[in-house]
Amino acid sequence: MFVDSLGLVTNVFRRQLDGGDSLAELVIEAYRRGIRAFELRQGALGEYECVLHGASATALSRLAEQCPEAEFNVAIELPIFAREVSQLDPVFMNAREAALALCARPRGIHEATAHLRMVDLTLGAPLLASAAFAAQLDCLDLLVNDALASGVRVSFEHALQPARVVREVIRRLGPLIETNGFVAGGNLGLCYDPCNLVNSPLEREDPIAVTAALSADEVLMFHIKQSHQGAPLPYVAEGDVDWPGVLALIAAMGYAGPTLLEIAPSDDVWGNVERSRAYVTGVIQQLPGRPAV
Repeated sequence: MFVDSLGLVTNVFRRQLDGGDSLAELVIEAYRRGIRAFELRQGALGEYECVLHGASATALSRLAEQCPEAEFNVAIELPIFAREVSQLDPVFMNAREAALALCARPRGIHEATAHLRMVDLTLGAPLLASAAFAAQLDCLDLLVNDALASGVRVSFEHALQPARVVREVIRRLGPLIETNGFVAGGNLGLCYDPCNLVNSPLEREDPIAVTAALSADEVLMFHIKQSHQGAPLPYVAEGDVDWPGVLALIAAMGYAGPTLLEIAPSDDVWGNVERSRAYVTGVIQQLPGRPAV
């Protein structure tokens, strides 16, 4: 059941990291509290930020060893829809190595088990209607195939771009990567964030309608956060996103991947994590036919 792998995005710790706390200690404490998935977010990596600038990723391997039941991914920002990004881009290459360092499971060719999440925060990036987008798809094909050949699966988050556009990009890339022997399902997919849908500056989408149209094999990762009238909340509760409705659809589709809390940073991060976890598990327990968790 997807709530069993409830996790955290490390930007929830931004206040603590800005105050000098160690990300390793924060992650280990979260693991001790039952958190079993972590998205290590660029800009909220603490002492590991240097890895994205070329430092050794060995320290990340040691962190993963201290959380043996946890699933990790690395999340970076790249202008993947705005311009061609080479597979030799240093941020991409360093993030790919970081993702591999966090994955203790054995891997082989066509067996991607590490996870790299990418997002484009370029406002007004040229998208599907652009005449240049065929070249952009070729570039993304090279990027994704490079990651998969290294043992790293890839997800794209919809942020400033509508989810329908990012889903279409993933759909178009599927046959391209399959020509190289990779299976798209489970290796390339969406980082799904319903709260982004209602707060997009370009095109707002209905989380219920979008979620109902998704299938489980499209989604590699799932973010949970909440806003009220567009302002981020420090914990998940009632607000702009109808979470009972969305979670019912997520459960019905059979999604079983990591579900990551991305609550706003605060001084009371542990209290807000527990409030959010209680809210989410409470909603799940109320779904028809769901066992207590």
